[in-house]
Amino acid sequence: MESGRKRWRSRRMMTGPTLLLALLVLGAEAGELPETCQLPKVVSRCRAAFQRWWYNATSQTCEKFIFGGCRGNLNNFLSEQDCRQECVPDEDVKATAAPDQPGDETVTPTTARGKASIQKLWGEGGGSAALYSHFPTAESKSGPHPEPGDFREGFQEFCAVPYKVGRCRASFPRWYFDIETRTCKMFIYGGCDGNKNNYLFKEHCLEQCNGHGEITEELDPDTHSHHFAGPLVHSTRAVVLAVLLAIMAAVLLGSMVVFFVKLCRRSPGVSLGTVWNTLDDKEYLMSNAYTL
Repeated sequence: MESGRKRWRSRRMMTGPTLLLALLVLGAEAGELPETCQLPKVVSRCRAAFQRWWYNATSQTCEKFIFGGCRGNLNNFLSEQDCRQECVPDEDVKATAAPDQPGDETVTPTTARGKASIQKLWGEGGGSAALYSHFPTAESKSGPHPEPGDFREGFQEFCAVPYKVGRCRASFPRWYFDIETRTCKMFIYGGCDGNKNNYLFKEHCLEQCNGHGEITEELDPDTHSHHFAGPLVHSTRAVVLAVLLAIMAAVLLGSMVVFFVKLCRRSPGVSLGTVWNTLDDKEYLMSNAYTL
């Protein structure tokens, strides 16, 4: 009995330090996780529907969710790759510096925790927490590789910047160039405060950003809606005005008919012909003169 108690006590004494050591190791690992990745998922109260990714610290995986468009937090990524690159500790990502480009900042690539140095931009004006990866100044193995056409004048402004919904609340379907997949994708444009990575047609988007020709200036995105909506608005106004004029003419004609009908009823001996025939009036007056 005494030997059994001693063994139980010794096991208990060994379990305590072991458990404490395990907790310390877990705490150290949790401490390495960036604060951004420990934030909860925030859908937001706005009514947009953007597909985003967030890091679930409980399951230690990147999960997809629908973002409302405003008042989010930093645990909000445009793609699963961005989420894993930022938050997954064992992600094997090697960063290499991109060629120097005019206007780009100098960055230092790092392989600590498998993260590359990537410039982040706010995707919304006025407090949205939608972060986007800028045109890569450091890229991973699986990341996008610059093409010869990417160094054309205007590519950074028209194709490399992330799409921007804008602060207005309209709903215009537009196309933007995704630098990661090198395809044009649709998004919903709010109507104002956009950027030049904003195209009315997918074909124009592909021609501008995937081609090798000169990138040409087009109408500002904020004026696209007014440019195409102008003729429609004017034609609608013309139709409404024509309908109103027709209604007014019909009412006026009906009023005149009713007036003459009432006039005839008040004078039973006088027909409509006597009202308009002046010769009958003269004969009537002459007969009265002979009678006198």
